[in-house]
Amino acid sequence: MKRFLLTAVCIILMVFLYSDMLCAGEVKDEALMSVVKKVLGEKTEIIKVEPPEESPVSNWKQIRIWYRTSVGDIPVLFYKSDDGKLYFAGTIFNPEGENLTRKTVGEMIPRKIPIEDMKLNDEYRIGKTEAPVKIVFWLDGTNVSLAIWKELYEIYTKNSDRIVIFLKFLPATTRDINRLFALSCYKGDNIEKGLTVLSDVSPLWGENREGVIDFLKSQGVDLERCEERDVKADMELASTLKLPRGPLVFVNGILLLTSPIKDGISQLSGVELK
Repeated sequence: MKRFLLTAVCIILMVFLYSDMLCAGEVKDEALMSVVKKVLGEKTEIIKVEPPEESPVSNWKQIRIWYRTSVGDIPVLFYKSDDGKLYFAGTIFNPEGENLTRKTVGEMIPRKIPIEDMKLNDEYRIGKTEAPVKIVFWLDGTNVSLAIWKELYEIYTKNSDRIVIFLKFLPATTRDINRLFALSCYKGDNIEKGLTVLSDVSPLWGENREGVIDFLKSQGVDLERCEERDVKADMELASTLKLPRGPLVFVNGILLLTSPIKDGISQLSGVELK
């Protein structure tokens, strides 16, 4: 174990001794869960505990715990001594500096939400409903989300026979709400124009509703088409779905977490894109 074990022990984040929880040399399940809750937090949703397996350190087993977050299911490794008396949560490196915990822990499973649960609205659709790749873009109205939109739209224009994009609203500030309210005025056939208008205004535009209304009037927009209730409904839905802050891109119901976006879309959908 020697130098290797010393390297591991040096970066241990937490060590727990549960001598009062031992029974005939075996650790009860609640001992492990007590450690997990102390490390991950009492309110963390634990969804799976895998059986112990061999770890890189002699006389220690590793246990893979899966917990749920707003973006997906995440694996983390806990380590237990063979005698069942000690646990630690941390990272193991070998003498060459290789992160063995990261190498063996596994990959996060992205969040998946059934398409129908996102309550898509055809008024905010770009493309044909029957397209095999259905992208749901939760935008927050900021320049970051508009930059993502431009990339998505470029991909769409080259693959309009394969992709359909639905827009959902996920504002975080009053300014964002005002900006997305303005976008709602362009719903239907003008939604692409609305996104262009939003991209062209200042990032600080939208601080007050009166200024937004005046701008829309100057652009000849029919204010009767504006639907603040669409923005509020999406905000309520996002809260119900426990979505993280946007912008977010779902591909056939699976949250896109990788980049570049085009490769991620192909990977999640199984459809080759141009």
